[in-house]
Amino acid sequence: MQLIDFLKESYTAYHAVKNAEEMLLSEGFVKLSEGGDWYVEEGGKYFVSRGGSSLIAFTVGALDGGLSFKIAASHADSPALKLKDNAIFKTESYEKLNVEGYGGGIWYSFFDRPLKIAGRIATEENGKIRAKTVTSDYFVTIPSVAVHQNRGVNDGFQINAQTDLCPLYSLAEQGGDLLSSLSPSPVLSYDLFLVNGQDPYVFGRNGEFLASPRIDNLTSAFASLEALCGVCAPDGICVAAVFDNEEVGSRTLEGAGGDFLERTLRRLTFALKFDDDEYYKALHSSFLLSVDNAH
Repeated sequence: MQLIDFLKESYTAYHAVKNAEEMLLSEGFVKLSEGGDWYVEEGGKYFVSRGGSSLIAFTVGALDGGLSFKIAASHADSPALKLKDNAIFKTESYEKLNVEGYGGGIWYSFFDRPLKIAGRIATEENGKIRAKTVTSDYFVTIPSVAVHQNRGVNDGFQINAQTDLCPLYSLAEQGGDLLSSLSPSPVLSYDLFLVNGQDPYVFGRNGEFLASPRIDNLTSAFASLEALCGVCAPDGICVAAVFDNEEVGSRTLEGAGGDFLERTLRRLTFALKFDDDEYYKALHSSFLLSVDNAH
């Protein structure tokens, strides 16, 4: 997978992790489970995901010189408009989507864009609950008003998030259930976002620039994973950690403020037949790079 494909297909953190898993599997990595047994060995390549929106991949080099970790940490989420529980409301003769800002977005840039509905849903199929990553096959948008309806628009536009950022969904008489447009099976729950649906593109006299939604921070996540798939240090353990929820403080189960990285490193330590003392010594000789495109 190339960077531009990763940017195009990774609408949300769920999509990014799904694409990252496919990328790693194609490179011979073995998928582990937090709830399963771990069998790892020198020369092996592995990854584990949590919640469908965060992922940690690692390669195990020679350990003759002891245990150490070389970690590159990034995040897969980007600013978006998060769909609320009561997703649709009617106003005048059309229906709009009820959203709130997720992350540090430049909200005026969401106006007049082709927005897609994307994220994860939980469905019931044959008596079982299944999680699915979904993307709408249609666009919605947040239209700007004509200049004669807002004469001061070029002097600055103060956005009211509760009224101005709600995308147009449909005409009232042509609406219908939003969730059924994403899945034929009954939807029990969802975590959905309104995201920019424009494709990435290159520009400039010599095609030297790249423009795309979600450059922060999918480019860093992709670079970390690609590096791990390529050339890594021959000794110690190389780690690429891709977290969720950086945009809202990271203090979640899937965020960098959770215990995902610590638990993964400890389990890896024990799976390689090292003990607690070796683990703490390894931390002393390890390093972590915070790889974020925007800072």
